[in-house]
Amino acid sequence: MFHRVDGQVAQAGVSVLLNTPASAERLRQLGVDEVVVATGARRELPDLPGADRDCVFSGDEMRALVMSEALPSLQRKTSTFSRVLIRLGAISGVTRSPSLLRRASRYWLPLPEQVTIIGADLVGLELAEFLAERGRAVTVLSEGPSVGQGLYLVRRLRLLEELRHLGVTLLRDTSDIAIEQGQVTYTNYRG
Repeated sequence: MFHRVDGQVAQAGVSVLLNTPASAERLRQLGVDEVVVATGARRELPDLPGADRDCVFSGDEMRALVMSEALPSLQRKTSTFSRVLIRLGAISGVTRSPSLLRRASRYWLPLPEQVTIIGADLVGLELAEFLAERGRAVTVLSEGPSVGQGLYLVRRLRLLEELRHLGVTLLRDTSDIAIEQGQVTYTNYRG
């Protein structure tokens, strides 16, 4: 079944097929020239000491928070007040509109003022930008020597400049990362 997608995809005349197996026969019926497998970003929690704490949110949990999706693990990680506001966001339709969501999140986010993001790839850096634009003090830990792997050079340079402007702290070559009560510890070249 074809569904129209709001926004730029629909304006571009793209038809989106949802909940449909991409069998060879179906693709032949559609007369496609190319197939792109875009399964999305991996949002798995790294295996770190303390990753099971209630103050730690996986990428899927962060997405569920922003999109007002029900996720059982958020029951214990968010307050009743936060869950009520998240549910109201879903009922009101705020989370179905990216522009409304961007505006609403400038006034309320169920996250503390200081946030540490572990992972400096596209997902981590865009999350850092999103949170810093909403007044959070953000530190990003990268286990590698560089940040923004996988980004096109122009996008990477623009994003890194924006993060610098927003005051985001980027720490490279970190190891021995552990999440403790109220803090994240790590080792870098300074010790």
